[in-house]
Amino acid sequence: AIKLVKSCRNEDLDQALALGDANAKDFAAFFLAEMLKHNTKLKVLGLGSNSITDYGAKSIADALKRNGALEDLVLFNNSIKDRGAKALADAVKTNSTLETLFLWGNGIED
Repeated sequence: AIKLVKSCRNEDLDQALALGDANAKDFAAFFLAEMLKHNTKLKVLGLGSNSITDYGAKSIADALKRNGALEDLVLFNNSIKDRGAKALADAVKTNSTLETLFLWGNGIED
């Protein structure tokens, strides 16, 4: 994961990164969030069908506040609840590039 983050930080990554159903948990979300703070090339990040919880969602939300490139974020079928969804919703308010956020299939009630 550290090698992936370093390569993403150095812009050696294509415009899309698909890690759906990759058993990525909050730990991976923390690393990817750190990458998002610095990467200006990535347009699509797919993290669907993993085990990301509110903690991982909050770290990604914090990164979205600083990221000015990501357009599509896929977080469906994870374990994100209301707190994580709220953090992401707040981040979307300040992010001018994110166009699509997929959150269906999580435990969001409100």
